[in-house]
Amino acid sequence: KSKTWKIIMDTMDSQSIVGEMLPLTCYRHPDIIYHVVQKDNLTKKVVSDNSQLMYYVQNNNKWCKDICNSSFPCGIEAHRCKKLCTPRHDDTNCKTKVDFTFLVCHHTTTKECYIDEEV
Repeated sequence: KSKTWKIIMDTMDSQSIVGEMLPLTCYRHPDIIYHVVQKDNLTKKVVSDNSQLMYYVQNNNKWCKDICNSSFPCGIEAHRCKKLCTPRHDDTNCKTKVDFTFLVCHHTTTKECYIDEEV
């Protein structure tokens, strides 16, 4: 076992800050605290060491049930991300359907907001 983790756990235990649950906050919703309690061995198997914990929380668990609401590069307020925060997802390409007119031929269509005319 790691000496560093023993020191950390002993220090936390001496200050009575070790509890039955792990408080987590979503990086997009830091005002909401989620109390995670490990109830089965599935989590123990998936998270075999501490370096995998954050990856597991961000990518494999839907613990944050709030809407992501991040802004896309287009900057249009109505186009904010409508997916749940977790698992992590691509919030770099705005996929909102928008009306579009080609500059050369003036035909109209719809496209995802992030796609340029050349595509």
